Amino acid sequence: VLRLPNTEDESLDSLDSDSLAKVEGTILYGYNAEISAAVLERLPALRTVSTVSVGFNHIDRAACKARNISIGYTPGVVSGATADMAWGLILAASRHIVLGHKIYTSHDFTEYDANWFGREVYGSTIGIVGMGGIGFAVARRAVGFDMKVLYHNRHRRDTSIEQQVGAEYV
Repeated sequence: VLRLPNTEDESLDSLDSDSLAKVEGTILYGYNAEISAAVLERLPALRTVSTVSVGFNHIDRAACKARNISIGYTPGVVSGATADMAWGLILAASRHIVLGHKIYTSHDFTEYDANWFGREVYGSTIGIVGMGGIGFAVARRAVGFDMKVLYHNRHRRDTSIEQQVGAEYV
């Protein structure tokens, strides 16, 4: 198995052709690693390409299919964690958490300013572009903040999905 952290065709030059000829599987970490038809040509024994990511648009699927190479990926694995991070950013930005921490822990802090509380999140409106697994997880968390959920997606989601989070397609 070959771990390819960054596989533009040139990065394989560090390996000799005998080693490349023995590679039967690859593991990719993130979208900076690309499996193109040119890379596949240099890996004649390759049987599987695995990527630790939700998507696989960095893999030439047609070239893999032509060579009967299987593709493995990890859909849904990080949806919850990514939604949590998005909510962390939403709260940090709206409530000035980073700035507030910097000010309050500074030696120059002398007085409290109520404006540092920022904007109310509870009861506000959230717009989500892309209501896939991550977008839906963000919307589910918005329910707890009694938010109006607006979303756009290439295709409208089933009304039962929309109803779960009170989402409106725009």
